[in-house]
Amino acid sequence: MAYAYRAPVSLPAVAVSYEAASFPPLLLAAAAAELCRPCWIVDGSTPAVAETAALLRRFGPVLDTSRLALDAVADACREAGVQGVLTTTDPPIPYAADLAVRLGLAFHSPSAARLLTDKAAQREALAVAGVPSASA
Repeated sequence: MAYAYRAPVSLPAVAVSYEAASFPPLLLAAAAAELCRPCWIVDGSTPAVAETAALLRRFGPVLDTSRLALDAVADACREAGVQGVLTTTDPPIPYAADLAVRLGLAFHSPSAARLLTDKAAQREALAVAGVPSASA
């Protein structure tokens, strides 16, 4: 039988965005072990992530965003009792922000998420705010 650690249900569930560039899955699972129950949010259409999904399932449910609409992911997160959203890399920040809105959880707003991940939008926002650019 394969080893699988399931966090006690008394711990809060957290939607954890996982992608190939994320911290290693065993490191994430170990870090979460005493703090929360991870509910993995993955894009299974990415081969490296699809291969890792089986490992992630040992530590919590896996929701494949390539097969589910955002509202369905939010519904599954609600069913799992998700109380927080986490991403350790930049690209999933906008998706995580949209998910957090649907779940009524604290996170970056979708507009802030866009500014965090889109350099052109950052430059435009800084220009509107009167902040001189590096090229000025």
